Amino acid sequence: QRQMCIRDRRSSVLRWPRRDEVDRAVRAWAERVVREHPEVLRIGYFGSYARGDWGVGSDLDIVMVVERSDNPFIRRAASFPSEELPVPADLLVYTPDEWRALPDSFRARLERETIWVYERSVGHH
Repeated sequence: QRQMCIRDRRSSVLRWPRRDEVDRAVRAWAERVVREHPEVLRIGYFGSYARGDWGVGSDLDIVMVVERSDNPFIRRAASFPSEELPVPADLLVYTPDEWRALPDSFRARLERETIWVYERSVGHH
């Protein structure tokens, strides 16, 4: 069972993880994902944690671009388990062609709002 509330070190109160805790966790998760999945080109998060207006119950919206995938879009997230993250995560996994095919306004907003935690450097493989 996933632990979404965490116990504050100074008291017995349970609280929702802070943005910095979630940021550290998603960066560590991304490092592991990239080691296991060399096809990953980019990983980032957007939505309330990226904007800073998260609250109790907020989930983490993650976007990923992969070189290719044999799985249909709806099933791709299952290849990247996110149970270790401190909050529930929704994962969108696109190929480069699918990313480019997104409506321009939506793609531009995602590019602007996403905090990219991994981007493969050119020539890296």
